[in-house]
Amino acid sequence: MGRYKFSHCIITSPTIFPGIHLNRIGRNDPCPCGSGKKYKQCCALREPAAPPAGRENARQVLQAALSHHQHGQLSAAEPIYRQALVLAPADVDALHLLGVLLHQTGRHAQAVEMIGQALALQPDFAEAHSNLGEAWRAMGRLVEAEACFGRALAAKADYPQAHHNLGLTLHALGRPDDAIAAFQQALSLKPDYVEALLALARLLQGQGELKKALLCCQRLLQIRSDEDGHWHLYAGILELLSEDALTLVDRDLLLRAFDKNVLDPQKLERMTTAIVCSDPQVQPLLAAANDPQGGVARIAAALADGSLRPLVEMPLLLALLEQSLITDYRLERLLTLARQVMLAAASREESAGPAADVPALERFACALALQCFANEYLYTVTPQEQEVLAALTSKVAGVLDQQATCPVIKLALLACYQALYRAPFAAKILSANWPQGYMQLLFERQLRQLLEEERIKALIPGVSGVTDAVSQAVRQQYEENPYPRWRRRGKPGIAQPLREALHQRLPHFSLPERLPAAPDILVAGCGTGSDAFQVAQAFAHASMLAVDISKTSLAYAMRATREFGVADIDFRHGDILELGALEQKFDLIVCSGVLHHMRDPLAGWRVLTGLLRPHGYMNIGLYSRRARREVSALRELVVQKGYAATREGISRFRRDVMQGGSGIDIGDIAISPDFYSTSACRDLIFHVQEHVYSPLEIAACLDQLGLQFLGFEFSNPETRNRYLARFPGNPACDSLANWEVVEEENPAIFAGMYQFWVSKRG
Repeated sequence: MGRYKFSHCIITSPTIFPGIHLNRIGRNDPCPCGSGKKYKQCCALREPAAPPAGRENARQVLQAALSHHQHGQLSAAEPIYRQALVLAPADVDALHLLGVLLHQTGRHAQAVEMIGQALALQPDFAEAHSNLGEAWRAMGRLVEAEACFGRALAAKADYPQAHHNLGLTLHALGRPDDAIAAFQQALSLKPDYVEALLALARLLQGQGELKKALLCCQRLLQIRSDEDGHWHLYAGILELLSEDALTLVDRDLLLRAFDKNVLDPQKLERMTTAIVCSDPQVQPLLAAANDPQGGVARIAAALADGSLRPLVEMPLLLALLEQSLITDYRLERLLTLARQVMLAAASREESAGPAADVPALERFACALALQCFANEYLYTVTPQEQEVLAALTSKVAGVLDQQATCPVIKLALLACYQALYRAPFAAKILSANWPQGYMQLLFERQLRQLLEEERIKALIPGVSGVTDAVSQAVRQQYEENPYPRWRRRGKPGIAQPLREALHQRLPHFSLPERLPAAPDILVAGCGTGSDAFQVAQAFAHASMLAVDISKTSLAYAMRATREFGVADIDFRHGDILELGALEQKFDLIVCSGVLHHMRDPLAGWRVLTGLLRPHGYMNIGLYSRRARREVSALRELVVQKGYAATREGISRFRRDVMQGGSGIDIGDIAISPDFYSTSACRDLIFHVQEHVYSPLEIAACLDQLGLQFLGFEFSNPETRNRYLARFPGNPACDSLANWEVVEEENPAIFAGMYQFWVSKRG
């Protein structure tokens, strides 16, 4: 960018235009205030008249246009610029500024012509060269754009905007190393250049240079922390970082990120957990909790003498407990024992530790209750704890019956073992006065939200029945354990028209020039609404129908999406196999993680294909056969050893395998986030039905359905990089035969799922 900032479509300062002075405008010219009157009939009435003449008049007309331009009033500025050019046809600034305005309003070819005239008069005008390059870049003429930025820098080497714009162009030309150098040069000239920092961080992330990307993004947030997009980038980088980058993480920024409602806090969990576990004051506690014989006694002693306090008061741990699901078995073990010893102390009417620690322990207990609720009470409970719980429940009930004040710690500890809405005294809890903010958060999650879901559940409309036997079994699983229990998924950005949104996801695929402005979208198997929420945020002006087999999941979806301001999704109860009776057709169908749980996935997929309009698009998520090898073997062992698909059975299974008492080696599954909550673990290992695929098997399905493979989506850019390293001649990465080879060589690259796009064949 040259003298003005294209990205905001305004010109930022009149002082950056050499030779333009802030003189008064001519009395018969349009008033720069935007009233539509002549200057002499408006603002001139409030100051002495001084009618200009000749060249000075043209400059003042230009200044009036500039005033409108700076305030984003482009339609008002254009005719005044043209008036200035009538008065002075060879005015370089007027030609240049009008060219900028034409570019800003999408008339790039006219912009090229107008700025070119300015450069013919003043060939060393660096800003004009840079802005001409921007117009060429907007037209996709990248070679011409690169040449313009080169000329701008030849005229003005210390021009950070031109270095930045050159970097954007080089990146688009596929020269990332040169682009990185250009962005770094811009930043060497202007260290607080936000746009260059953002572009560089994104490019470094895409290149897999995650440590450098983190440092760049942290610098960006230190300068501008009010942009949601900057926080999204930060969370995306943290999610991919390895633990050897711990010392580079700014702890204050990380803590602030947990308070950003636009972020999915689970993206922050792994690195935050690693930071907590690496703390010198926490490591002895982790070691104590790992002692199979004396762990309970050692943690009880730490509670009594106050040495548990560093853990209890750690801000990052409290944020983890309250906002995300912890996926580390070392920390889970410690939290399980901390819960046990705090319960025992509370039952003995003892203060849980030194008196000074009581408020901190209350806050910690509430946070731990939120964590236990998030993992659906997966932590192991001993018979002794069950006895203590029964007695403590009776005591709390008695206190509330007498309308007396119940100690916070006791109620919070009960909430660490069972959701409060299930307690017989739930109504009395809500009617009591609880001034603590952390108690209100606990009540919101464990009482109010669940009661609201029960109310919604009774009102959900149906779109079909559920008659298939496997569908009924799957339905029962998700009625008992809706999955995933998401809280925040963040916002993927400003919703885009269908064509632009698809182009962003499929940059190498040639899309039709026109796609529906208000698309009809079906989310088939929407579960708890996470996918539906993200689709609603991504595609503008869409009419959305979201269908699921479980009413419990739908109630969660309806409550959660409405809380985040998305109230126009039509949620319905039904089975994909029965949707063929719908008269409606759709421009976009999203079905992620659903078909592989059906009795006959191809039958369900065929129903969806029949609902897709001829020029519609479908996003599908399926399990990978290679990536699920460990899971498939484990599923067989679970059945053989008789672990039930219940909370108790799943908890016992996890305890046995982690303590080595089952003879089952779960391998890398222990680091899967799905191992750390009841519903996720059931979905991962205990599911009633599962099918898996390979790229060639997907290709065979597509042939039978008459669908065309368009490409995978990648949460980690390294997946695409591995494909391009193997098959550099296929930048679209759209050959399933090639992907068969890549996955055979890298069996874990689709550890989550295959997530891919298809359309009907022409």
